[in-house]
Amino acid sequence: MIDATHDAATHDEEVPGAGLDDGGAGLGVEDDDGEQLIEVQRVRFARLLEKLEGEGFDGSEHLAKLEAAGTWPGDEGTRQDFLLDSSAVRLLAADRELLAIYLRLLQRQPGVILIPLVAMTDAYTCGPDERALVDRLIEEISVDGDVFLHLTFEEARRAGELRFEAMAALEASET
Repeated sequence: MIDATHDAATHDEEVPGAGLDDGGAGLGVEDDDGEQLIEVQRVRFARLLEKLEGEGFDGSEHLAKLEAAGTWPGDEGTRQDFLLDSSAVRLLAADRELLAIYLRLLQRQPGVILIPLVAMTDAYTCGPDERALVDRLIEEISVDGDVFLHLTFEEARRAGELRFEAMAALEASET
């Protein structure tokens, strides 16, 4: 996952789904369009969260881990966009509890979920059962592809730098 958040020392194994935002990198959502997308996604995600809670998924399983990481849930009211890489897409697709907690975070603070379109190639590099989960997630969170992001060269470069930093921090923690 891209760890572009506040603390590169937060690792995926320690906090499931940690580091799913663009950390203010400004990856492609302009203010006016971004505010509109926030409202559209907020309504859609509220319905999805209600559905997940009805199925018994409330996110409580991961809430303590996210809060213990020290950067979650973040400052209430501060915009927090979540930029998902392929690992994050597959993880949220497979873990309904984790999806519920991130949807809950987006209800508490403004932000959007964005997926660089190029990440979908990797997200779909899996067996048919996992692909079905990814398809279900995309159908639930996206309308007309509004979560997909086409990156400029500069944005792709920055995303790569952030991913490298996260991978280096993970590697350093394992030694």
